[in-house]
Amino acid sequence: MNSSLYVWKDLSRLIGILGVLKSGGAYVPMDPGYPMDRIEHILGDTNARVVIGEESTKNRLYDYKELIDREESSSLNIISLNALNIVDSLSTCSTDNPLPSVSSSDLAYVIYTSGTTGKPKGVMIEHRSVVNLVESIRGVYDYSERGSLQLIPLMF
Repeated sequence: MNSSLYVWKDLSRLIGILGVLKSGGAYVPMDPGYPMDRIEHILGDTNARVVIGEESTKNRLYDYKELIDREESSSLNIISLNALNIVDSLSTCSTDNPLPSVSSSDLAYVIYTSGTTGKPKGVMIEHRSVVNLVESIRGVYDYSERGSLQLIPLMF
């Protein structure tokens, strides 16, 4: 598992998702309002090493980051998409639009359910499943590439 998205409610979440997918990774959406034990369970279960969020919500993750950094050989990287240093460094990056190198059977994202046992359970979604869903929706709704469509929340 490459990245978790500590998701907030603005356009930055879509930028984060696109960035993870374009890099060939998979993402796990998480709501900053989740209880910390749920966030810790999801991060531990996915073995995520990168969490993408925003400046105002990342402080809750630092205790967990210190625990991971102490107990394991690799560390947890917390990236804030709206931090000033990120914005400045992105302005020097290429504007090319690279195609990701993924197959239809590669993992796109993991969504966590509430879990009947009290522990969240991850459901792994491959790229082919996302494409099938989008194509099915396009067949039912009047949708064009100039519009946007959101039928379901990014997380439970």
